[in-house]
Amino acid sequence: MTSILSKITANLGLKLFVILIVLSLFDSSFFNETPWLAKKSDQWSLAQIQKVKPPYEKRFGPLVPYRYDQMNLEWSLSSPLTKGPNGVHWFGTDSLGRDVLSMCMRGLKLSLFIGVLACLIALSISLFLNFLAGFIDYKKLTFTPITFLLTCLLGFILLFYTYFTWFTKPDSFLLFLVVFLFLLFNVAQVGEKLAISFEGDPLITSMLNIFKSLPSLLVVLVLASLFDRSGLWGVSILIGLIIWPLFTRIIRAEIMAIKEQDYIIAAKLANISYPRLYFKHLLVNIYKPLFVVSCFAINGVILLEATLSFLGIGVPLDAVTLGSLISGARTNIASWWLIVFPGLFLFYILYFFSRLSNIFK
Repeated sequence: MTSILSKITANLGLKLFVILIVLSLFDSSFFNETPWLAKKSDQWSLAQIQKVKPPYEKRFGPLVPYRYDQMNLEWSLSSPLTKGPNGVHWFGTDSLGRDVLSMCMRGLKLSLFIGVLACLIALSISLFLNFLAGFIDYKKLTFTPITFLLTCLLGFILLFYTYFTWFTKPDSFLLFLVVFLFLLFNVAQVGEKLAISFEGDPLITSMLNIFKSLPSLLVVLVLASLFDRSGLWGVSILIGLIIWPLFTRIIRAEIMAIKEQDYIIAAKLANISYPRLYFKHLLVNIYKPLFVVSCFAINGVILLEATLSFLGIGVPLDAVTLGSLISGARTNIASWWLIVFPGLFLFYILYFFSRLSNIFK
C-alpha cells in the first residue's frame, strides 16, 4: 500500500491534484461564505455547525469565502484576482456572479462521483454477465421442452415487472422483448430428444454484437429517453449502460486466458461450487487489468458526461460538473477564465487517472 501511494504522489503536480481532490470532497466546508470560527456578540462559535448568521465581528476561514451556488449579479463576469464582497475571486466569476474556483471544486467532486459510480455500474453488469455465462458452461444446463417453456414464462414475467419498475416508457418494452428472444435463441441449442442446452460464450458474444451493431449516439438517445429521473444517479446509470461492453470484453478475455490453468482445473476436479470458483479463483487473478481499464474508463466517463451535457441530456441545470462548466462557457467566449480553469481541472483529472493506471503496469 505504501509503494502504491508513493507512486501516486511521485510527481509534484499529482501531489497538488490529490490535495485538490481531498478538498473537493469537503467543498461545502472549505468553500463557503460562512466561516469556520466567528465572533459575534463577544462570543466565538463554530459558525458552520451552529449556523451563525452574519455580520461577524471577527472571522476565521474558510479557504475561499464563496459557495459554488452563491450568486451576486453585481460581480458577474469578474476577471481573476478580483476582490469581491467577502474576499478575492481567484478564478473570477461567471455571468451570475458565482465564484469559478468554488464551482471548479464542486465540478471536480461531481465529475469524480459520476465517473466512479458509472464504472462501478458497468463493472457490476459485466461481472454478472460473465458469472452467468460461466455458470451456464460450468453446469451444462439442459432442459426438457416443458421445463424450457416454463422457464421462459417465468423469465418473461420477471423481465416485464423489472422493466416497468425501473422504466416509464411502456412502448419500448417490445424492443427489450425482441432482444431477449434473440439472445435466447442464440444461446439455446436443440439436441437429441428435443433436449435444449445452453452455452455461455454465445450469450456474451451475442450481446456484444448487438451493442456493437448499434450507433453509439442512438444508444445514448434511446437509453436517455427511458429515464424520466434526472440527477447524478440517472446520468451515472445511463453511462454505465453504455460502457459495460468494455469491461465485459476484458473480463471474458482474462477468464478465457486463465481458466485452463492447472489450479483452475484442480478446483473443478475438487467439485467446488461455481460462485466460489468465480470469485475466489478467477476474479482475484484479473484485478490488475480491471484496475487499469477502470482508470481509463473513468476518464472516458468524464468526457462522455461532458458530451451529454453539451447535447442537453446530461446532468440537471442545478448540478455543476466540469463538463457542464465548459459547456456553459460557450455563451461567454470572451471571458476566457470560464473555459481555461475548468479545462485545466479536466485535463488534470484525465492525467491523474492515466498516471494512476501505471501502478499495475
